[in-house]
Amino acid sequence: MRQIALWIGLSAMVWAAPVPKDVKVPDYFPIQEGGQWTYAQSSFTKAAKVISKNTMVMTLDKVESGKESTRVEMGNVLGKGAKRLEEFEVKGTDIICRSSSLIPHDLVIYKKGAKVGDKWEGKISYNKTREGKAESVVEPSEEVTVPAGTYKCVVVSHKIEVEPLAKGAAAQKTLITLKFWLADGVGIVKRERTFSSTPASLTTLIYELQEFTPKKKNN
Repeated sequence: MRQIALWIGLSAMVWAAPVPKDVKVPDYFPIQEGGQWTYAQSSFTKAAKVISKNTMVMTLDKVESGKESTRVEMGNVLGKGAKRLEEFEVKGTDIICRSSSLIPHDLVIYKKGAKVGDKWEGKISYNKTREGKAESVVEPSEEVTVPAGTYKCVVVSHKIEVEPLAKGAAAQKTLITLKFWLADGVGIVKRERTFSSTPASLTTLIYELQEFTPKKKNN
């Protein structure tokens, strides 16, 4: 009798707390055609001297859905410069950079569902001429304020080593660190990139979201 009563009690607990069916999964990489992101760009040297300030506009131009992945094509315009193409791939849980002037190729920027402390490693290509490796980790979430507003963000850091162009004892590897602040429904809110081949050449680039315009709805 006690076993029956225990079973009934456990069953009642299960039925009293059903698992929600419509759990919203955060979208840190919105991929609807027509979206536009405007960033303020600042560049610093090791001595914290500002080299330059500019504006970068990114537009999501094309989305191609395949059986195994989705290809995303974006346009990138820095200041009054020419439009540059960037390509990304969403494959399973991975968001991968395939072609960019700002991010090493084949870098897994984020893994959908990744939690604080999750890590991954992978090979990358730098300017399609040099190979390297990346170590990535999800850091504790942060609330970050940028010109566009204040956002609660998941934070992902990448440490990248790129092999030198030349061989020999004097050859120096290029060291790159990338840090992304990603907000649900918005995407990249802030991005920080440092790179150097020698300690004296350390340079930092910071991109902060000024404005996000999602895809326009059809009337």
